[in-house]
Amino acid sequence: MKDIGLVAVKEILRRRIEATQQSQADARNKKPKSTLKAKLLITVALLVAFGLGIADLATYTALQSFLYQKLDQQLQTTIGSTAQALFESFQGRPGNGSIPAMVPDGSWGEIASGGRIVFSVAFVQPGTLQGSPPKIQLSGSQAIKVNHPTTVTASNGSQIQYRALAITTSVGNVTVILAIPETGLHATLSRLAIVTTLVSLTLLVILIALGFYLIGIGLAPLDRMTETADQISKGDFSRRIEAESRDAEVEKLADALNYMLGTIQAEIEKREASEGRLKRFVADASHELRTPLTSIRGYAELIETGLISKPEDIYSAAERITTESVRMAGLVEDLLLLARLDQARALQKLDVNFSQIVAAVVADAHVVEPNRPLNASIAPDIHVIGDQPRLTQVVSNIMSNLRTHTTENTQAEITLGVTADEQGAPICQLSVRDWGPGLSKEQLDHVFERFYRADPSRTRSQGGAGLGLSLVQSITESHNGKVWITSGGIGKGITIGVELPIANQGPNTAQNHLGSIDSPLSGDPPVSFGSGS
Repeated sequence: MKDIGLVAVKEILRRRIEATQQSQADARNKKPKSTLKAKLLITVALLVAFGLGIADLATYTALQSFLYQKLDQQLQTTIGSTAQALFESFQGRPGNGSIPAMVPDGSWGEIASGGRIVFSVAFVQPGTLQGSPPKIQLSGSQAIKVNHPTTVTASNGSQIQYRALAITTSVGNVTVILAIPETGLHATLSRLAIVTTLVSLTLLVILIALGFYLIGIGLAPLDRMTETADQISKGDFSRRIEAESRDAEVEKLADALNYMLGTIQAEIEKREASEGRLKRFVADASHELRTPLTSIRGYAELIETGLISKPEDIYSAAERITTESVRMAGLVEDLLLLARLDQARALQKLDVNFSQIVAAVVADAHVVEPNRPLNASIAPDIHVIGDQPRLTQVVSNIMSNLRTHTTENTQAEITLGVTADEQGAPICQLSVRDWGPGLSKEQLDHVFERFYRADPSRTRSQGGAGLGLSLVQSITESHNGKVWITSGGIGKGITIGVELPIANQGPNTAQNHLGSIDSPLSGDPPVSFGSGS
């Protein structure tokens, strides 16, 4: 027994040593990843450097603009006295070579006439070497402009730059040019660049150190948790993350808050969507019910107040009250049906001969509009599982939509047959096509919305409340079917299609129907009504 125990202990130790060696090898081969602290520190450093760079650039640009502005003001202030000194020097009077007031040492004055420089003098202190004169162009695209300060280079190609100003005098066609060296300006800007760079670098180092310290404080709980997890992973199973510690509480609180917020957000969005649908439904329903109620109230008040006393007027008002009451009752019934379908209440599911329903509704449509060119191709004995009154309402609403939106002489075509869906299963397909006004693409996207009417200019008595096709869609989908609508565009009519799964009537029935897809069965020619037949 002792030998067996020793063997087991040795095997455990061997496996642990191999696991440790493998872990160390994986650690050596593993590519180092940047820590969160490093990422945050780099981000802070980049943002601070960017901000300091922008500030330095703005300071440099502002000072440069200010110095040039002051230099230009100096040129404009001293150009008059400079012109007088130049003329005196040019004429050989006393004062030759003297520096006018406020003209910096090393400046140049020149007189131009006839498109060339005729006289040039350097304003320097006695015993001082004069620099290279400015390169002044009097013609061409780079010619100096009168009364417009311009930066020019030295004529000998050196790096000295001058700020030159040219003015015209009243003495003939003579131009006086004063050029002040920009040496002092550039020296000031260079010193500014050095100072701001050193200050920015110092601030950057200080802020990085401060950021490192603050980030370290903020991430200290994560560091302690990582250290504890590392110790546990190395085999020190005595280490624990203390339940009372700040680290554990932060993690638990974050997890709890994230879960709670996600749940609350989902519930709020769900509730807002539900309330939005309910508000729109109530607003639309109230709007639609207000019209018949207003008519009923108006005619009732006319009768009550005695404003109409003739029997025929009273009869007409009563007839209008009855008509509006019937319309309001129908609207309420449609709303209740939609509400029931929205709540997914079970409908009657019986074997229904859909062919008989379609044929009966088409026959009723012919009675209502005997002059409409109506062509019907109805395959017999197509059975579906569903609620017969509701399926009848589907076909009736489609035919009612046809009557509402097309004139009586508009041709229509009704086809009922069996086809196959995308999986190859047999389904019955009802399509009602007309050659009426048609619909635009935008209208097609909204036709199944509740209370939507493609032609808002129609009155409610002419165009209905806009619930017909919504009911068609809801009822069809409650029977596991689908409804669709297509149109070639305005003036090209529409086609409304309803697809329903057929009832299982035996192994041969579906195959017989599929053998005559989209066409009547043999021996059953299309049924035609109206003058178009």
